[in-house]
Amino acid sequence: KSTKASVNVVDVVERTLSILEYVLVRQKIDIIRDYRGLSKSIWVKGHFDQLQQVFMNIILNASNAMLNGGVLRIELDIVIADRSVVISVVDTGEGMSPDIINKVFEPFFTTSYERGTKGAGLGLFISQMIVIQHAGSISIDSEPGTGTIVRVTLPVSEIKEKEAV
Repeated sequence: KSTKASVNVVDVVERTLSILEYVLVRQKIDIIRDYRGLSKSIWVKGHFDQLQQVFMNIILNASNAMLNGGVLRIELDIVIADRSVVISVVDTGEGMSPDIINKVFEPFFTTSYERGTKGAGLGLFISQMIVIQHAGSISIDSEPGTGTIVRVTLPVSEIKEKEAV
């Protein structure tokens, strides 16, 4: 088992977006970054690649819910009271009913075939396992026709002033 290192959350999100940018642009999905005017870098103890996998799964799910285009908003909030960071991925897709939300973290559960996309139903299951291993949590808010918000909450190990470029 590898040792956790200090990982900059913004770097994880930005690297993931750069990898998926072509797919999102091709699907006519606008990306909005709402980092709340952060002048600080937010660090967590973890594995960069594993956290990147979490956001890749979440963003790909969002893009699959917006096959005709839409808006993908990434929000970062620092919760000072419990020293955590909340990364919200908000989409304007088709949304989900409560019975679907209750199943999305189950292994092999997928709705992708109904949308004509392909998925094994492991993305959110694996993402939840990774987030739990990072002492965090993942939650979903959604209603049919209104889009979906996936929130990943992780404990902050350090908050640093950004260095001037």
